[in-house]
Amino acid sequence: MCTLKTRLFRQMDSRLPIMARFETASACWQPTCFSSRGMNDVVVPGQPRPNSWSGLIRVLLSVFCLSACAVATAQQSASLSWAPSSDSITVGYYIYYGGASHTYTNKIDVGLNTNFVVSGLEPGNTYYFAVTSYTADGVESTPSGELSLSPMQFLDGSVALGNNVEFLKFANGNVFGYYSPVGFPWIYHNDLGYEYLFDAADGAGGVYFYDYASGDFWYTGSTLFPYVYDFTLNAWLYYYHSSVPDHYTSNPRSFYNFSTDTKITL
Repeated sequence: MCTLKTRLFRQMDSRLPIMARFETASACWQPTCFSSRGMNDVVVPGQPRPNSWSGLIRVLLSVFCLSACAVATAQQSASLSWAPSSDSITVGYYIYYGGASHTYTNKIDVGLNTNFVVSGLEPGNTYYFAVTSYTADGVESTPSGELSLSPMQFLDGSVALGNNVEFLKFANGNVFGYYSPVGFPWIYHNDLGYEYLFDAADGAGGVYFYDYASGDFWYTGSTLFPYVYDFTLNAWLYYYHSSVPDHYTSNPRSFYNFSTDTKITL
């Protein structure tokens, strides 16, 4: 039973759905449809043009419709699910996964379950998953198509400064800023305030935020930030820098809304 309101992010393949689902003991996230917005013709005056939107991962599996997401907890996990085999001789399924494509170092017998949580994954590493079915006499199907996940890549490269404060600057030079983990996946960002992060599983290091101050849901990534897509406003926003190096505006937080061509505060 979900104890928080549900929100869902879903991207449809032309034939099969790929669903990102996030779960903790206290919350369930379920999909809602959204479309990508072009960023090629919008510019914040005096600011660089953002990178184009990176589409969400699309996967078509040869045998099963396998879906997955990275569950944002202190110990990273992948929640996998797939459509059951349509034949009458299947008596169970194996999950294969590892750190290299088509090179699986782990095998799990999950019986007839069609969903399973694989735990113990390390943030920043990419994992590859596939599923097979098997019969009572040990005959195993060919593997499904492969699905890859990289749990919480967004926070890779953070530098611990002491007193539970970390600083993150992305490889492209964009600064995320100073923050403190507060019962991960909650963090306290020195400028944004409290944020709840979970991996977008989009193959591009993207991440979803639940912004506590506004109650809005955002998407961003290491190559996008300080640009964020606000699902509540249905708009791309640019988060303005403050006059203090490596900081953004706060109290109030200032954003440029591309849809309305106005500066707003949240």
